[in-house]
Amino acid sequence: MNTSEYLRTGDAVNITVTPSAYPFEVERDSSGRPTTNFILQGRVIYADALGVCLITNGGKIMPGFDLDRERLLMPRDGRNGHMFPWHSITGATLLARSAEYESDWNRYDAAGYVYADAHDDLLPESMTQYREWANTQDAADLNARIEAEIEASR
Repeated sequence: MNTSEYLRTGDAVNITVTPSAYPFEVERDSSGRPTTNFILQGRVIYADALGVCLITNGGKIMPGFDLDRERLLMPRDGRNGHMFPWHSITGATLLARSAEYESDWNRYDAAGYVYADAHDDLLPESMTQYREWANTQDAADLNARIEAEIEASR
């Protein structure tokens, strides 16, 4: 099985691309050398023998309370992605299958609402802040509140 057969529509992935294929502005140090790491997180629109079409915002897309993370929704029409030919990809890692990605974000959103209910409607500023609070809660009770929030959002 090759990579194009392994990646599926909606999967969350990390891909490392060559500098010439990087679709965003490249940051450079004072000597002109790139400081950008050329790793992109995104969601697969399609993968075939030519390469991977990926929707990406250039940032982190996996759930977390850090401010630099954003849920990446799939385009309805299957367009608006960046096509990366295989020769421009130096590495690819599957982060989560599509259903797992959506489920993780739903759980993250629900956990944030449960935290906010206990903190005057303020979301945690980081995963560390959330975990410190969650560790003071009864695990079964916290899980039940998160599951109830997920159900209420459906």
